[in-house]
Amino acid sequence: MGNGAYGVWKGRAVGSVPATGTRTHFQLRLRADGHHAPSADARVAINVRSDTNPSELLYSLDTDFRHPVTGHLVGFPWGFSPMRGRPGGGAIDYVRGGCVKREHMVPLPCHAPGPDNDLCDAIGRLVLHATETPRVIVYAVGEHWGPDHRRDKHFNFYPACGMHNIHMMQGNVGRFMRDDAPWSDGALFFQDVDRGRWTALFLAFQPQSWHTDEHGHAIPDTPPMAEAPGTPVEGLVRIVAAQVNPKGSDAGHETVTLINRSPLGLSLAGWTIVDARGRAEPLHALFLNPGGAATITLSGKGAQLPNGGGTITLVDAQGSRVHHVSYTRAQAQKQGWTVLF
Repeated sequence: MGNGAYGVWKGRAVGSVPATGTRTHFQLRLRADGHHAPSADARVAINVRSDTNPSELLYSLDTDFRHPVTGHLVGFPWGFSPMRGRPGGGAIDYVRGGCVKREHMVPLPCHAPGPDNDLCDAIGRLVLHATETPRVIVYAVGEHWGPDHRRDKHFNFYPACGMHNIHMMQGNVGRFMRDDAPWSDGALFFQDVDRGRWTALFLAFQPQSWHTDEHGHAIPDTPPMAEAPGTPVEGLVRIVAAQVNPKGSDAGHETVTLINRSPLGLSLAGWTIVDARGRAEPLHALFLNPGGAATITLSGKGAQLPNGGGTITLVDAQGSRVHHVSYTRAQAQKQGWTVLF
């Protein structure tokens, strides 16, 4: 991570400056709701081009984003709030958090001939809608900078302050390795309050690796932008259901159902089920027949499934992620019902 504090800036979009020429950032101006003084403003610098080859960023836009992280974001006050780089409090991790999948990210140029076909166009549409719609709230997750004792160079408010590193912040190469950290990735979220809908924008640089260690450093001998840990067995075993809110006490009664999609029997000895806080439930000597399924009852001493929303990750004996799902508070409200994935 850089020198600034990791966190989220919550505000309403009140202006923007698109990237032109050789500029590498789209500039977004946010304002804390209910405030009109320039001191309540912040500038969000959004990368739209890399200054090293390849210049195109990887981009994913989810226009119906559903993930428990939204429940944390809505609880933050207007303006900047610091976050700790760990699961369960609103922090973003592209590799571990289940917010975005590598296969959903595509390279997009900063500028391309024609309308609606480049990264500046995509961000511009989001920002225009947010600016023209009073009930859209923007959450910029990244690294805070300032306040500086000068006017902002793009929007002229005082004092200059804002957010940057609104992109993946791990698996870096070269001089950028010093910024590596887990649970410290950046992203941009738009909450349409009237429609009850979220849109999420995720950005990454092509040389970054999705196979990272506990410090966020790329694991050696993996190609740039390799899929997250678990790719060789991704899809063989999947989490298909969970009883998050069982009748009676949750502890010792929550369940997770797995299915073996392959034509081969699989031993899951040494595998674990991991929750959003990193608590692990060992599977011991579980064996799945070809096409077979198994429902695991969680002991309550390892992985736990909070009713306020969470994530469930299946990890193999080598520590690689095999499958990852998430559920929201709304999905967990009906007691005794099973959530399907």
